[in-house]
Amino acid sequence: MRRDGAAAGAARSRGVIAAILLGSAAVALAPAVVARTQRMQTMRTELRSVLAQCRERYAGARTATDTARADLWFPHTRRERRPADPACAAYRKHDMLH
Repeated sequence: MRRDGAAAGAARSRGVIAAILLGSAAVALAPAVVARTQRMQTMRTELRSVLAQCRERYAGARTATDTARADLWFPHTRRERRPADPACAAYRKHDMLH
């Protein structure tokens, strides 16, 4: 009888330890998940803004020269332009402006 009680107590202890470990992992990972979600939201918002600016440029283009100028134009974001930020031509090439 004593062995059954000891086995049940050991199983309960392992369950408590597992719950503590899982809870600790969740608490440790939560800030990273929240930060990533916020960064993704910021990127989506900036992309919407960039695409809208490029659409405006192409909507105003009446000639091939106007379209070429729009192709070379770099949309503005809230941040400074980084070297990897593409001009409007890249968004048009990938059919993202519809």
